[in-house]
Amino acid sequence: MKTLTNLFNQFDRLDTSINRWLVAHSIALLRIGMGIVFFGFGILKF
Repeated sequence: MKTLTNLFNQFDRLDTSINRWLVAHSIALLRIGMGIVFFGFGILKF
C-alpha cells in the first residue's frame, strides 16, 4: 500500500508541475499556434 501512495504522490507532483508550466506559458503557445494557422492560410490564399 505504501508503494501505491508513493506512486500517487509522484503523479500528483508531476501533475502540479505540468499545470504550473501550462499556466505560465499557455498564452504564448496560443499566440504561436494562431500565428502558424494564419500564416498557413495566408500561404494557401497566395
